Amino acid sequence: MPMNCLGDYAAFMSWLHQARQSATPGELLAANADLTSPLGLLRRAMMAMRERPVPRREVRTWLAAAHEQARPDEQLLIEIYEQYAAVKRAHMEGQRETDLLRQSLREYEHLLMQVRRMPDSPLQAEMELLTSDGLIRSAKRLQRSDLVEEHAPRFEALAASLGSAPLFQHSMIQLLGAYTFLGEYVRAIDLGRDRRLTTLARQGIYTELLLSTVSNNYFNLGNLDQALAVLDDPYHGQPRPALIQSTFDSYRVYFGELTVDPSAFELPRYDTFFKCLLNFTVAESLVPVGKALAQREELLREVLTTSELALTRDTYPTDLLFGYWLRARARLLLGEYGMAVQELATLFEPQPQELLNRALLTALDLELAMTPMSALRIPLSEAEQRFRQVFEDARTTRYANPESLARLVQRWHPQAAAYAALMPNPVRECLPALDLLARVDQRATWRGQALPPALVPHLTRLGVRVPTLGVTLSGNAAYQVARLSRQVGEATVWGPVLPMLPVVVALSRGGEAHRDAARRAWRDFGMLPGAHRDPELEGVVEVWRAVVAGDRPLADGLRALQDL
Repeated sequence: MPMNCLGDYAAFMSWLHQARQSATPGELLAANADLTSPLGLLRRAMMAMRERPVPRREVRTWLAAAHEQARPDEQLLIEIYEQYAAVKRAHMEGQRETDLLRQSLREYEHLLMQVRRMPDSPLQAEMELLTSDGLIRSAKRLQRSDLVEEHAPRFEALAASLGSAPLFQHSMIQLLGAYTFLGEYVRAIDLGRDRRLTTLARQGIYTELLLSTVSNNYFNLGNLDQALAVLDDPYHGQPRPALIQSTFDSYRVYFGELTVDPSAFELPRYDTFFKCLLNFTVAESLVPVGKALAQREELLREVLTTSELALTRDTYPTDLLFGYWLRARARLLLGEYGMAVQELATLFEPQPQELLNRALLTALDLELAMTPMSALRIPLSEAEQRFRQVFEDARTTRYANPESLARLVQRWHPQAAAYAALMPNPVRECLPALDLLARVDQRATWRGQALPPALVPHLTRLGVRVPTLGVTLSGNAAYQVARLSRQVGEATVWGPVLPMLPVVVALSRGGEAHRDAARRAWRDFGMLPGAHRDPELEGVVEVWRAVVAGDRPLADGLRALQDL
């Protein structure tokens, strides 16, 4: 390392970025083992924090030795970096860090006052930049958007003034990440599209970090197409770097468009989510009859076991919300709708721009209305309005895509998508989900293909989350059912063949306009075919016919479902 890098942070960061193109952090540490001055030990610690795993003992030892030998201004710089390293280590090690962050925020505020009061020093700009960086990192984790807003302009100006392109680019990506964490995805994308950053990215300066960070904001807005385009377009059809490929594939897994081995991802923090989503994808590929039902249940139970970690460790708020959704959806598909409500008991409001999470969680509430529950988690009118609002916001929020959100809902909550297409004041982006409803009179068909009559009551029971009786399919019927698989991206999906009763149950919880919609849907799509072989369900259907007609109360219909 050139000696001017010891006292010149901009020179150090420029050298480090260049050196890492051809050497690992470990190799750089070995090559610079002779740096034993206070600033030399500090720079070695900075290199070591980029090593995986971080050599924690060595970092502590070097910083302590550096502090003991240093001048007063050097000591303050080392104290600032000690604080940064402590928080960074806690984050990487998955420690519960909320209390540590509160303490670090107070410490950074105190350090920043010291820096601004100290006599002139050649290290002052580095001190202020590192302190502001640490303060913004801690503030974002504590959802203190006011502090990020307060310190961001000075942070940006400092980063630009130091004259190092890698330092500026890395600092701006950190600020962009703060906006991401706070749910300010539009602002983050605006910064990521800044000509200064895109020009540096084209020069190979933190290109992958910028692309993956910007794409994540499109993803959280529910805009899968643009999230993928950000990662794909710069490579013009050439192989993507490993981080970019992992991020690209992960988005497709979230949207149910890809089935891969979860170990293929280089994003260890999200292993839990990948495993759960891939379980969902495999479960949705199975024909829901016979032995496959037991396999499906096993996959869903695995989701509940695997996802426990996502709720017990410190994690980003947006990831915590996604974890709640994972567990509640698994419970719902297992028929445990009461436990699904319980999984959402500590649910908090997503940020307004968290359109992906909002779409999934509001769709879940619509599907809860299709169960035998007498009392919903939130009233149907509120659930509908929240769902509509997601799409209204997607239409008016820059960089969002309501059609992409509708695909997401149709993939993981197809019954909710069909409901949203049939309810009064429907969501127009969900209209394609009507194609997933079975059409039933004396015969039953799905997208023009014949359905075995016995399959419809079986699917109806699954759809309203009540026990099934099992269904035996003959050779020809089994062939008919197997043909209903299709491709969504590179994932195989069976159907989904949607029965009408779940939608009717939810519509019947509304007012007269909803019952009108239920009557129209019943007339257009039908309920049970002839020769269905489930007389008990047929009796329940007749109760619901009377409920929809206004001849019996909703409670009678719900009680009939509960008795199945």
